Amino acid sequence: LDLDGDLDLVAARTAEAGGGLLLLANDGGGRFTAAGALGAGDPPTTGAVAADLDDDGMLELLVAAPGRPPRLWRAPSPAGRHWLGVLPVLQGTDAAPWPAPDAHGLAVEVVAGPRAFRRRLPTGGGTLGGAPRRLHFGLGPAERADYVRLDWPDAVLQSELEVQTDRLWRIAKIERKPSSCPVLFCWNGERFACVTDFLGVGGVGFFLSPGEYAPPDPTEDLRIPPDLVRPRAGRYLLRIAEPLEEVTYLDQLELRVYDHPAEWELFPDERFTGSPPFPTGEPRWSGARIRPRAARGPAGDALAALAATDRHYLAPPVDPRFPGYAEEHTIELDFGPELAAGLAAGRRATLFLSGWVEYTYSHVNFAAWQAGLALRPPALEIPDGRGGWRQVAAEIGYPAGLPRVMTWDLAGLPPDWDGRLRLRTNMELFWDEIWASFQPEPPPDHRRHVLTPQLAELRPLGYPREYSPDGRDPTEYDYHRLDLGVPFKAMPGPSTPWGDVRDLLAAVDDRFVILPSGGELALEFDAGALPEPPPGWTRTVVLHADGYCKDMDLYTAFPDTVDPLPRHDMANYPPAD
Repeated sequence: LDLDGDLDLVAARTAEAGGGLLLLANDGGGRFTAAGALGAGDPPTTGAVAADLDDDGMLELLVAAPGRPPRLWRAPSPAGRHWLGVLPVLQGTDAAPWPAPDAHGLAVEVVAGPRAFRRRLPTGGGTLGGAPRRLHFGLGPAERADYVRLDWPDAVLQSELEVQTDRLWRIAKIERKPSSCPVLFCWNGERFACVTDFLGVGGVGFFLSPGEYAPPDPTEDLRIPPDLVRPRAGRYLLRIAEPLEEVTYLDQLELRVYDHPAEWELFPDERFTGSPPFPTGEPRWSGARIRPRAARGPAGDALAALAATDRHYLAPPVDPRFPGYAEEHTIELDFGPELAAGLAAGRRATLFLSGWVEYTYSHVNFAAWQAGLALRPPALEIPDGRGGWRQVAAEIGYPAGLPRVMTWDLAGLPPDWDGRLRLRTNMELFWDEIWASFQPEPPPDHRRHVLTPQLAELRPLGYPREYSPDGRDPTEYDYHRLDLGVPFKAMPGPSTPWGDVRDLLAAVDDRFVILPSGGELALEFDAGALPEPPPGWTRTVVLHADGYCKDMDLYTAFPDTVDPLPRHDMANYPPAD
């Protein structure tokens, strides 16, 4: 009430004690002394709300009592003291009907000099009173706040620096993902370029429904686009950063370098799936691309959106209540007679799908479970011959994170298939390019070389800045621009000491490099040891990774500690013992 930064008390007195309100001032040392009374002789108060109704920095007391109209009391304005009002504003998907748009449960910390002031936005206010949507801070003589930190109900932290006082501050919640998986950067001849994230397939403790967590797959083979990896002084330089609120457990890393005829593109057999057939990481070859001659998505014709890998994505109809979820929708693809005739003649073909997924979070899955929803990864359907569609694969998987290419073997389609496919899902998936290609029999002549790290150094980095190169989603990370004051929590528990970690990455043995938030793993591989590809050949570099990652979502298993460590022999996380 007096803006000195200490919470004061207002007590309602009984009729026997004189009625009205008793003001108790906090002396800052844990003691309260009587500072005056309001409404002596009034009936006992049954409801009261303290709020700054006219934005002048001083709290007003709106008091209700039986048998008379409400009364408004204004506090005097003490000289030389300052204040800050905080009004949370939700935007975008956060302002959707779920979660509730009033940000109930928001915790705010204001730090000014040596003092910290904390408030939480309550969800109620007692009889005849409701809690105001704004929080009020008295800051004493402080003319500005060094920073304001907001802990939103969905566990997203947000910090704002150098905040001016003596005003009502409408603060919009940032829309950012608190977690995903580690991010790979490669030297491209000029700078460290963002490739994509990886090991999302190895996420542990991801909540599906009460008592059920998604089983992790610790292995991933990640193709690095040729224009993003160039040797420097005879070495491939890679950087693995952990720019979000999570921890990564790395067990083995190696480069698998393929030399092959230039008329073929190589993509590892990869996708995020919870059911067989599971990805093998083995090469899938793309020669002449068979593109759909017609495509239809949720909004109509989709052929142009799927024609090239150009960051113009076919977007889903998102469910604004649950990030990562979409309304159930389909994508129809007509590949025409060429693909159908080849399969009928016994040729093998692979479907290549370039895109990305907006990962959901454990707490969102809990909310969706309460609403009777569950994620349904893409299913594959073909015409049933009666004007409808029938399912031929309940789950074909999806791209495991930021943009990449996933594969699906088209074996097993009936000989009378007419070349049309349909994908059905309720996931927030964005498709960039889809094509098919026949697999050569036998595979084209190629050579595989395996490179182990010549340097593997764990060290602090910071937080690469998130940005969009063209104003569209998804965002990327700029390795050469670091953000200051990123409001991420640190996961308590053991981490690997900074320094040389090559020995820990040599084999799959559950001896992990534990990479914390804000750290990086610097890797160098000896490209000079590789023979030159023959004339007319090209080179494809694949990162083979084995490991896990875990976020700090409230509903993830053991989100607040690095332990328990995952193990390769566990049926699921957490390990049974």
